[in-house]
Amino acid sequence: MSALTIAISLVMVVITGYYARLTKILVDIARKTFNCQLAPVIGIEVGRIYVDKEYGPGRRGMSIDLTLHNLGNAPAIDVLVDSEIQFRYASIQQHKVIPARFNPSEIPFLKVGDVVCAEPISQSYGNTFITALQDEAREFDRLNTHRISTDPTQESYRMSVLKVYAYYKNAVGQFFKSCYEIEVCVFHPKDVEKECFELTKVYLPRPKFEVVPINEEVQVAEIATRDKKRELCGW
Repeated sequence: MSALTIAISLVMVVITGYYARLTKILVDIARKTFNCQLAPVIGIEVGRIYVDKEYGPGRRGMSIDLTLHNLGNAPAIDVLVDSEIQFRYASIQQHKVIPARFNPSEIPFLKVGDVVCAEPISQSYGNTFITALQDEAREFDRLNTHRISTDPTQESYRMSVLKVYAYYKNAVGQFFKSCYEIEVCVFHPKDVEKECFELTKVYLPRPKFEVVPINEEVQVAEIATRDKKRELCGW
């Protein structure tokens, strides 16, 4: 076999390999594009956020009322709803990001245009969380009172951040995540001494909402990370 023949064979191998790889990339793009054409979009609304009276020694809870809307063009399947709150000033065992007390709420499916609210998806936080929330409210008030008395031109101190997540997939197995983020606080620190009180949702800075396609591994990993810390918020 001549050197020229060998060289041509090597070039053909390289070209074949290149086109095989390019074909695979194009097929993957086409598959992902098709998967995302069936796009459920779960919108998230946050309703009342309230602390209720004790139901027994050391059993006091905070509830977050939610409403979900399927705004997309396809059913959302195996919907999981979860949440976490990030303290800015308080902490629990040196953790500032505290997940909801219980495992994610589950909804088998949401058809296009479906709306679900209240009990099936409400989020709960426990008594240890509420104690830290009271500390957060007092420190928030102290810092802003000091700011107003010394330099009112200084930007106001920020508040706790609530993040609500919805995980779901479409009919061909493409996973998605919706996330709604809003700041919340107790504006009047004396309220935290009451048996029952509500948190205020803050719209400056503006709430954030996003929907992104993900893979199943991301969903499993994010929920598992919260599962490890759920006991922090108490009963």
